[in-house]
Amino acid sequence: MWELATVGVAAGIIGAILGPIAKTCLDKSIDYFTNRKIEEYRYDVRIREQASRIGEYLAVAPFLTADDDPAAYRRARQLAFELALYLPEELYIHLSDGIVYRNGRNPFSALLAVREHLLGTEPKLLNDMNIIFHAPNAGNSGGGQ
Repeated sequence: MWELATVGVAAGIIGAILGPIAKTCLDKSIDYFTNRKIEEYRYDVRIREQASRIGEYLAVAPFLTADDDPAAYRRARQLAFELALYLPEELYIHLSDGIVYRNGRNPFSALLAVREHLLGTEPKLLNDMNIIFHAPNAGNSGGGQ
């Protein structure tokens, strides 16, 4: 009988000592995973913001004409400067070549190169011929045409 009581007291003491330690470990583990998910979310938001700027630039810059409003030129210039600040130089040059169809590059190949950089994966199915493009008389032949 005393042995059972001794075991019970010992278990209670061990529980009182280990309980807070286990709770602290569990709390730290939860904090670590929560903070990691928050950082992943922040990274995804940053990538989407960068992608949005690149998309806007590619939607405007290659199609500017002499008749366009000066505000359109200012916006394209601002975006070009922003992109120069954070894109790796090879990608920025690809973008530059793409908007003027130089060195066998076009806006769609530039878009795909930047997409690959931002997402960290090479597209498996997507290519410059199946990027959706809207413009008068663009037809339905896909991008790159």
